[in-house]
Amino acid sequence: MEGLISITSRDNQYLKLAHSLKSRKKRAESGCFLLEGPRLAEEALSSCWPLSYALVSEEALGKQRLTDIVTALQKQGLPVYVLPPRLLQQAADTEHSQGLLLVARLPQAPPLHLPPGDFFIVADHVADPGNLGAIMRTAWAAGADALLLTADCADPFGPKAARASMGAILRLPLLRCASDEELLSILNTRGLHLFAADAAGDCRYDQADLRLPLAWLLGAEAAGLSPFWLGAATNRVYLPMAQGAESLNVAAAAAVLLYETAAQRGFPKKQ
Repeated sequence: MEGLISITSRDNQYLKLAHSLKSRKKRAESGCFLLEGPRLAEEALSSCWPLSYALVSEEALGKQRLTDIVTALQKQGLPVYVLPPRLLQQAADTEHSQGLLLVARLPQAPPLHLPPGDFFIVADHVADPGNLGAIMRTAWAAGADALLLTADCADPFGPKAARASMGAILRLPLLRCASDEELLSILNTRGLHLFAADAAGDCRYDQADLRLPLAWLLGAEAAGLSPFWLGAATNRVYLPMAQGAESLNVAAAAAVLLYETAAQRGFPKKQ
């Protein structure tokens, strides 16, 4: 293909920057994050997400899907660097790279207010990026209006979370607050009912009225919701489980709860 720029050194500045984006600190310093693979590249093109440049392996250029993506990136004037697979693998976050990396721009920090809507999710100290990405994916699919993150949540723009989101990272509004108190104040200002996912809750999930303006409160993988958010909840909802089962993975629980919410609301079509 014409117009590609060759990289042959492991010390190349563009390769080194891409490699550094595995670090949360480097993402914050550079204002960039990594999108890996054709699925996220196609979603970035479709959503018109701001991009800095692309890295593609020589081997991947033999695949039509990758060639089409590179052509589309070039039409947007994006620099595309081609390099041997062994060099691209240095920057990749997966063990077996699909041969395409995009360096994308982090969004500017939004004002601390909720976007329009009445269906939100609060992720409280969700530490595993794979779980956070899966929650984003489900939230987008179920028509949620935004995902709100407490201060100690995993970074949604980390490579693993971005991959697990399957493009939702580029579509779903995200809001992170510096403190739980600040986030609660924002939710209360909107007049939302706070539904806590709690194994000791007093209402079964499919018997709750989820047509109300609400925010789901989802807790950390091991500890569940913090005392702060349990105390703030206006409703505590549980998922019934077979005898002897202790809990569900937070991403699995989110899928059940968010889709029950969407079902009660008639599965509104996303605009």
